Amino acid sequence: MKEKCIELDIYSSLTGLTGDYILLQSLLVNLIDNAVNASSKDSTIQLSAYFDKAPVLEVKEFGCGLDEEQTALVCEPFYRVDKARSRSSGGIGLGLSLCREIAHLHGAELRMVSFPGKGTTVQVVFTASLQLPENSLMLKNV
Repeated sequence: MKEKCIELDIYSSLTGLTGDYILLQSLLVNLIDNAVNASSKDSTIQLSAYFDKAPVLEVKEFGCGLDEEQTALVCEPFYRVDKARSRSSGGIGLGLSLCREIAHLHGAELRMVSFPGKGTTVQVVFTASLQLPENSLMLKNV
């Protein structure tokens, strides 16, 4: 983010969220990293945590966006939007697949809305109660 002069705006109205701290941290790092890769220099990424019938974590970027076909495939293992990027510079295409699994383990759904040239919004919507694993804790002031 520093190299591209990208600002991260954080908004939270949640008072807490129950979940596996390590997995949720990994999910957010992955989503923000993807947003940075899709964003242009001197742009903004929005990270929000709020309640809308259920708790929601949301990452929104205003970069290149995806078309409908890319949006449908982007959570598939080993799928990479930019085929020209090497594994050393662009990963192997597992990030969003892992995010989807982490969301699922938390009784949540990963939702994505994207428009070419306008950016992408990814939401993690917590719709079911969680069976607490060993690394879980109640996150306060998300």
